[in-house]
Amino acid sequence: ADHKKGIVHQAVEISNKSKESKYLEIVTEVLDQNGKLVLRSASKDQVKENTVKEIRLKDLILTNPQLWSVASPSLYRIKMQLKIGRKIVDEIETPYGIRSVRWSKGLKPSGDPRLLVNGEAVFINGIAEYEHKLGQSHAFEREEIDARIRQIRTLGFNSFRDAHQPHNLRYQQAWDQHGILLWTQLAAHIWFDTPAFR
Repeated sequence: ADHKKGIVHQAVEISNKSKESKYLEIVTEVLDQNGKLVLRSASKDQVKENTVKEIRLKDLILTNPQLWSVASPSLYRIKMQLKIGRKIVDEIETPYGIRSVRWSKGLKPSGDPRLLVNGEAVFINGIAEYEHKLGQSHAFEREEIDARIRQIRTLGFNSFRDAHQPHNLRYQQAWDQHGILLWTQLAAHIWFDTPAFR
């Protein structure tokens, strides 16, 4: 890939729980790391009463995007607003990295066994963690997660495997921000299907 263009596919699911059809506008803004608006998209649609509707929006096309990588984890912020008339009835903001990943050792081997991020080889230097704490199960505090992330970064690791169970979502935010690759193991064990875990 030449990395001159980044394409972000958009879809939104809207639930209209009212007893009347709603005409709405969906506005998407893409902001760079400095908060500068780089792209804006708007789309109008209708959602009938008591309906959940998935709406596919126009692709967002970024020219010469700032690429996310292990060395330079550039993140955009995608802000989406749902408007009825002039009133904003819902909005969400999502950090978003644009990158290409290729590991040609998979289904179509090319002879190059390296992991390529944005066309450049990345040596995976990783660590695995069980999110356990004696007497506290999986209930980590924010400070404990931040401390573990600082340890991982200080030791020079660039990838993380969450061993066998879902980790706190703060971990995912940190990996995106700090350029850490994630290998997730969500479905390895089933004993967490309990009322206490849920």
